[in-house]
Amino acid sequence: MRTTAQVAVQRKEIGPGTITREPINTGKFSKPLARVYIIPERCKECDYCWTFCPNDVLEMSDEINASGYHHPKVKAGKENDCVNCGMCQAVCPEFAIYAKEVA
Repeated sequence: MRTTAQVAVQRKEIGPGTITREPINTGKFSKPLARVYIIPERCKECDYCWTFCPNDVLEMSDEINASGYHHPKVKAGKENDCVNCGMCQAVCPEFAIYAKEVA
């Protein structure tokens, strides 16, 4: 028989017949914080970065680069929402965006 210490999750009922699992020790871990860096001259406005960002941190900028493309920018109020998942960096075909974790 497992004890409470051996079980890493607790059950939480959120609706009739619906149970989710939540880690018990979430307080021990902090959410990673990253800054997004954009190289506007490389951007070709493919829209992958702002489409696939899981935290919806990016949007299209009003500014235009030398090639005539709108590059991404961090949405106002979302400066601290990037968790350095790497999705923007992975999907950018022009290597125009990356994120770095900040302490």
